[in-house]
Amino acid sequence: MSAGELLRQANQLKRSGKLDEAIALYHQVIDINPHFAWAYHGLGDALVKQGKLDKAVTEYQKAIEINPNSAWFYINLGRVFIQQDCWDKAIYYLRQGIQIKPDLLYEFHGKYKPLFYTLEPGFCLSEDEDFIELTEQPIWVTVPVKPLTSYSISGQSSSEQPPTHNQALIQVEFLDKHQKLILSPYSAIPNSQTLGPYFYISTSGANFSEFITNVFNTTPETYYLRLGFRTWHNKKPIILGSRLNLALDLLVASLEQLSQNGNGAKPLSPVGVNSGDLKNVDEAIDLLDKVNHILPNCYGVYDTLGDIFLARGELSQAISAYRQCGFINPHYCFPSEKLRQVYNVDNLNGWAISEDLFLYILETLPVGSTILELGSGTGTLELSKYYNMVSIEHNQEWLNKYNSHYIYAPLVDDMWYNGDVLRRKLRNIDYQLILVDGPPQHRRKGILNYLDLFNWNVPVIVDDINRQYDMDVAIALSKHLGKIPTVYKDNKYFAVIK
Repeated sequence: MSAGELLRQANQLKRSGKLDEAIALYHQVIDINPHFAWAYHGLGDALVKQGKLDKAVTEYQKAIEINPNSAWFYINLGRVFIQQDCWDKAIYYLRQGIQIKPDLLYEFHGKYKPLFYTLEPGFCLSEDEDFIELTEQPIWVTVPVKPLTSYSISGQSSSEQPPTHNQALIQVEFLDKHQKLILSPYSAIPNSQTLGPYFYISTSGANFSEFITNVFNTTPETYYLRLGFRTWHNKKPIILGSRLNLALDLLVASLEQLSQNGNGAKPLSPVGVNSGDLKNVDEAIDLLDKVNHILPNCYGVYDTLGDIFLARGELSQAISAYRQCGFINPHYCFPSEKLRQVYNVDNLNGWAISEDLFLYILETLPVGSTILELGSGTGTLELSKYYNMVSIEHNQEWLNKYNSHYIYAPLVDDMWYNGDVLRRKLRNIDYQLILVDGPPQHRRKGILNYLDLFNWNVPVIVDDINRQYDMDVAIALSKHLGKIPTVYKDNKYFAVIK
């Protein structure tokens, strides 16, 4: 096999996690062609996955010596130095990568679906109508945005005309903080001599369907978007939902969370890097922010941010960043082993909550919040390290077993908890999430007879919905609250109602 064929095979082995075999092949490639820069780079990647960071640095540096014009080599080397707490070196190499190829934005631009909870508050084209028929006269709306941030526009549309003849569009203008026009062209937005910058609105037929534009970046001076919704060439009308959304890039939201105070949140244990006074960490994050705008679909940027957040004890932000990698690259392997250094997965086994449910709670609920759980278990032990737990329990053997405020509520007629006890005990307890994981089996349906006991203005999680009686509870609660549940599939399913 040629060096190129061996390299492709080594890369496949690396992606599938067969690191020892991949490393052996990379060495074969180097023996055949010691000037093959990508072989050293691939070898460095595999060594990073094995945690052999010093050796990885050596291989990345060899790749740069052979080919000093590859931005990827510098960016990946910078990521390793971040993990080694070598911030000055990390910043140097990240800067080198940015300076070598600033036009990577155009080469790697593409669409990715933002995470559902990163949507900015929607904006409305009409307060009086749910749906609007577009005409040649644009409907203009001005929306506040943030500089140097990635956005896309999403909404609903329908049209009697075939999808291949879409003739509706959004005219786009960038405005500064004084709402004065910033002259186009704008990055990643098509430009017409007649209309200026624009996006097409896609439709799939007479029924309403979702549309989303390509991702685009605001400039450093952009504080407002002026958007004009209209038809084009006087074709058949397009009906547009009046409420639309701006999808905000996850990275910006994560950085904002990082800068906020914990509000009394419990501290998390540092992992990998000293989470104390990290030298130049904010500058490193700023540089990664710039890399994100140069490489909008580079999942390695989010992977690095996850490592930084994890090192600083920001576990929720780390999980969010790692999950974004999976949205951009479907072959990305979620780094469970990194995260398991801060929690004990054994405490989540058996009758406890699943690891995926545990990570979902950490990702979406601020550390230090209060969780009301129906039914205690070993999962209570792990959750109590990050949250204030209130556990309703009928089995006296579980009472006061872990660091939780236990409420003993015996079962009535071998069914649901004693409602009179709960009415007294829950009166002055404030909680931010309800976890329905008890009492055992079919008895959980009893909650439907005591809906007045709980504050339903918080997210509700129903565990084990792969079992019919738990699914029935989730469906009934959703109907009662007028909300649509989101189902998450892992080794055990769970539903979120929010």
